[in-house]
Parts: sequence; C-alpha cells; structure tokens
Amino acid sequence: MSTRTRSLPDTPAGRQIGWLLSLADEDDLDAAVADIESRFAPSFLAQVPVTAILEFVGMTPWLKDADLEVSESTPTELKASLVADGEAKANIVIKVEEAEPNRFIEVAFQPAGPTIGDVIDSAEPLIGSLEDAVNERYEPVRAALGAGGILVGVSREGERFVFPLGADAGLLYEIGSITKTFTGLLLAEMVGRGEVSLDDPIRRYLPNGATVPMEDDRQITLEDLATHSSGLPRLAPNMLEGCDPNDPYAHIDADRMYAELGATTLAYPTGTSNMYSNFGFSLLGHILGLAGEKPFAQLMAERILEPLGMTRTEFSPKADDLAQGHMGDQPAPRWTGETSQGAGCGLEAPIEDMLTYGEANADPSSTPVAAAITEAQRARAPMNERTTQCLGWIRLKLRDGSEALFHNGGTAGFSSSLLVHPPTRTVVVALCNAGGTSLDAATAGLLAGLVAEAN
Repeated sequence: MSTRTRSLPDTPAGRQIGWLLSLADEDDLDAAVADIESRFAPSFLAQVPVTAILEFVGMTPWLKDADLEVSESTPTELKASLVADGEAKANIVIKVEEAEPNRFIEVAFQPAGPTIGDVIDSAEPLIGSLEDAVNERYEPVRAALGAGGILVGVSREGERFVFPLGADAGLLYEIGSITKTFTGLLLAEMVGRGEVSLDDPIRRYLPNGATVPMEDDRQITLEDLATHSSGLPRLAPNMLEGCDPNDPYAHIDADRMYAELGATTLAYPTGTSNMYSNFGFSLLGHILGLAGEKPFAQLMAERILEPLGMTRTEFSPKADDLAQGHMGDQPAPRWTGETSQGAGCGLEAPIEDMLTYGEANADPSSTPVAAAITEAQRARAPMNERTTQCLGWIRLKLRDGSEALFHNGGTAGFSSSLLVHPPTRTVVVALCNAGGTSLDAATAGLLAGLVAEAN
C-alpha cells in the first residue's frame, strides 16, 4: 500500500477506495478498463460508464498526489477529504456492496468547501467594491491553479465589468457544457419555425436501420434529450473503443453514434427520471442538423450566434485567438468531434460574447430570438427542491424565492460557470483555462450577493 493510502481502514470500503486512488497513477488507463468493470456494480456503470470514470481521472491530475483524510467509516461506506498540496481539493463519499467482491454502488465527488446552496443561502449584500467582491471569491480559486487564469464578467442592468485574474480577456475560451444551453435554444428556435416539435420521436429524424432503445412503448422525444430525461447514459456505452484519450470524442462520427445508440440499454424508462447525458445532447445537436439540413455548427451560427451579435464565438477558432488550456501545470489538448458539438465539444467564446449571451437571457425581449429564449428557459422537469431542468438551462432557486438560470462546463483544459438572474438583469460568468477547476460556488456567491444588494 502506498504512503498516501496507508491510513485507510482495512475494510471492503477502505480497500476499494485505495484501489480507486491508485487508478490515478496508471500511465495507461486503457489497460485498467477490465479492472474498472469488475470493481463497479452494473447498476452504477449504467449511469456512469467506464468512459466517464476515465474522463474524470484524466481531468483530475491532482489525484496522483492526493492524500485521503477519512472522516467516517463503516465496512461498506466511507467519507473522506482528498488533500493535495496541503489543501482539501474534494470530498468523496463511497458505498460498496456487502457481499464480495464488494463492488462500488455509489461514488460521489464534491468540491471541498461550501456548496452552491450554501453560498446562496448565506449571501449578503456586497460590502465594498465589485472588484473586491470578485477578488474575495475568485482569488483563492486562481491561487490554487497549477497554470492558467480566470476571467470574471459581470453585467448589471446592461452595464459590464470584466476582471482578468491572470487571464487574457481578448482570447477565446472553451465553454464546454454551457453549450447545451445554446443547443436547447436552437431547438426552441426550430420549434418556433415549425421545423421540429418537442414531442417528436427522435426515430423520425434518424436513418432507416438506426435502432433507438425503448421501454414500455415510450419513445424518446427531442424534449427528452433536451431535459436529460431520455434514460440515455452520460456517455456512449462503447465510446472507449478506438478512442484517443487526448481527444475522446473525435472518433464518434454519425455511423458510430447510431451504432452506440443501438447498443445502449436505458438507465431508466424514458421520462421517469433525470440524469445528465452528454450522449443525449450530442444526439440532439446531430438531429437538429439533420432537421435543418445543414451542419449543426452552421445552424447555430446563423440562427443564434449571429442574431445575438456573438461575432467571435465559433466552433473552429483561429489558433492565435484561442487561449491555451491547461491540465494541472501542463498544456491540455483541445477536444474536437463534430457529432458531439451539441453537448459542448469545441465551442469557444470570448468573455464579451458570453456577457452578450447572458444579457440576452436576462432580457429576452431585447433580442431578435425572444420567443425562443423564453421557451428554452421554461421550467419543465423538477430535479430537487432547489433546481428545475429547462431546455439545457437549469433554474436555480435563490434565498428570496426568485430563480436564476445556471449552467457550467468543463473540458480537458477549460472550466466555465454562468448564472443569469432575469428579475434584476444580473449576469455573472467565469471562464478559466485550467480544466477541473470548480467555479460554481464563487460564481453563485457573487450573483447571490449582487441580487441581495439589488433587493
């Protein structure tokens, strides 16, 4: 047992988490696939496939040097903090089966420190300048980066402020899964034109021979994909085959996507639950391209980006316009993959364009796509007492009972977080060129403080 895991309890849960930490030391993660499959229960892998586990390990370089500080332990459950460079990086909770081989049935990672809910509930009106408030919340995050920096943008009633914390405000940054809100907006725009309907079965748009999983005669619809309620897993089930670990989505073309769809077993009956799915949003973006008879990126540019005046946001930026992403203190590869664009692969934007997007969502009536924005923001599927799923967006309840729109994103070399509060026309966006960076608590805390000040 390595030094960092020597203090683990000699229990089934302790032994399993020791193995999980050792996975981060693997030079060849592909060789660990069979071991991963044997260590996790099928019910867990149905929701978080092997590829998602490998993706997480690859995007979390500090795991290699992390120590574990156990706070609670039973034979089958364990709670602990992961500490690297003397700082708690994350909290982890695991549960394993009682019977041998004691496979994982739950693994939950949470960033160390207060949650989004905690910072929202404790938010008070800002004291001091906006710059002081930004530094107070984001400087500790920036200081912990191995490389890279953070850009923070704020808009209040249309007045903009940009704060560079070791980052270049003139460059483009990968926004990752914030792209899903753009995909949901394009869906709403195409619904408004009568080109598609939210209740259209996705089978209608796929070629003959494509197999769509189904339970109880309930077909997957476009709205199911856009609200993460399709039952499709987070990632395609066999995505790892032929995958370049440095560019994990590039090999998935249309034919491969259809094959993956046919090989998928739904994690739950469609429409009965909500589970985040990159696979589902990749499929949604691909279908919108088929329905619009143009590549998805072209449709997005013509229907959404250009009408909103987001003149520099694009899927294929010039090399000298894109910030260098980082994983720890090393340069990170850029993710590509045309069929995964709808889920967040490849869209880059400057901070000013992201403020433009936030302002459009804060005041839809000021835009030429007002009806589509309003439709995309509509609450559709309750997630918990605080959050509700929209078309891509998540509605997040604040302490005063009002709601903000929220999404975040992450790629190998970039992290992002965006919150919009339409009642006060307040926008906070953070872009970071370091993968695996948690920006949400700082972003939510700043927005909640601004809203409290406005009230």
